[in-house]
This record gives sequence, C-alpha cells and structure tokens, in this order.
Amino acid sequence: MVPNRAHLRVEVRALDEAALEGQCRHIRECLDTAAARHIMVLDGRRVEPRVTAMIARQYPAMHVAQEAPVFRLVQAAAARLGQRLEAASSCGSSDANILNARGIACVDLGTGMHDIHTAAEWMDLREMWAAIELTLEIVALQADVPRP
Repeated sequence: MVPNRAHLRVEVRALDEAALEGQCRHIRECLDTAAARHIMVLDGRRVEPRVTAMIARQYPAMHVAQEAPVFRLVQAAAARLGQRLEAASSCGSSDANILNARGIACVDLGTGMHDIHTAAEWMDLREMWAAIELTLEIVALQADVPRP
C-alpha cells in the first residue's frame, strides 16, 4: 500500500547561517531527487510526486566571542573559584540564543548533564554544584560584592 501523502519533520542545526542554509538546501535536493525517481503512469495518467517544504526557525544562531565582556566575566568568576573553564560551541539551543539575538549578552553554562536527550541521560551532582557556585560568583562579581 502506498499512501498518497507523507509528512516528514526534520530538525536541522548548524554553528553558522551558511552551514544551516546549506544543510537545508541539501535535504531539499535529496527529497526532490527521490521524488523524481518515482514518477509513474497510473491508469493512463502521469503521476509526479511533489515535495512542498516549510521551514520554521525556532532558534537563531548564537556565537559569543571569548573577548566579549560576558565571557570575560564568566572567566574571572571561574578563576576566582579555581574552576577550569572550557569554552565550546555546540549545536544546542536554549533561551541564550533568543536573549543574545535580542541584544542581551549571555552564555550557557554546563550543569553536569551527560548523554542529554537520550534514555541514558544522567546528571553529575558535583558538576551541578560547581555550576551553582560559578553562577553565584558571576553575580557577586557583576554586583562587585564580596562573597564569604
């Protein structure tokens, strides 16, 4: 049995706009190529599969330079706590993407989550506690208030 309609929902993530647009274009080309392979004549009538696409942006791309004031603040807080700070880009999305796009500079902090969005997801409570301490130190530094 062949359905007369199929819906495919795809999530695409990339670290920059050009890569995101390139990946979307590639997916569309693959779908168009697959559809073209399945043109047929049915009951004397030529039937051509049709691909329609709707792209909806959920999160804007985000990049925070290591020279940005917000990043330097996080570095200073980590240094005061003796924490090792590791900057990394990911294809994840969060409220930080939206806030940065609206001009509110911020970064995401790791909170000890591992195997995220899988059935094996788990949390390291020591890493969570370190993230809490870092957050409090960032607030103290920003407010210029000494912490006990």
